[in-house]
Amino acid sequence: MKKNHLILVVCLVVALAAALGYIVWKNNEEAGPGGTEPAKTSASLPSSAVKTSTGTKKPAATSPTPTEVKAGIIYADALSVYRNSGRYFQFVSCRANPGYISMKTGTTFMLDNRDTVSHKVAIGNSSYNLLPYGFAIAAAPAAGQYYVTCDGGGSALLNVEK
Repeated sequence: MKKNHLILVVCLVVALAAALGYIVWKNNEEAGPGGTEPAKTSASLPSSAVKTSTGTKKPAATSPTPTEVKAGIIYADALSVYRNSGRYFQFVSCRANPGYISMKTGTTFMLDNRDTVSHKVAIGNSSYNLLPYGFAIAAAPAAGQYYVTCDGGGSALLNVEK
């Protein structure tokens, strides 16, 4: 009888360990690359491009550049396009990485918030409300040097050439 009891206890411990392992594995799988939050598609519009007349938001009419990405882009595709081409600012605790990027006027680039809270990122006269683990696609303004600020504090420098 004691032998059967011991076997039952061992089987319960193994089953419990397997269930716990499955839960951890499933959570890591849902978290996406890097073990962070799931990838979300929360491209935000610059506040300068938002009109509020009857409570609805409409983007300002702009002519898209050949490199512009459509609004429905998913996070993994945006990373592939922008991080691999060096047109990418990642924000962690409102600190941008890299701290400096140079590009031509009108070139699109990605602003990537990797925090659990929203941040307001401003570049020149444009600002972007980045949701938690969200991102936005921005276009380089006129030629010049621009401070990239996050929640009002300096974070990076954007050099824009003609």
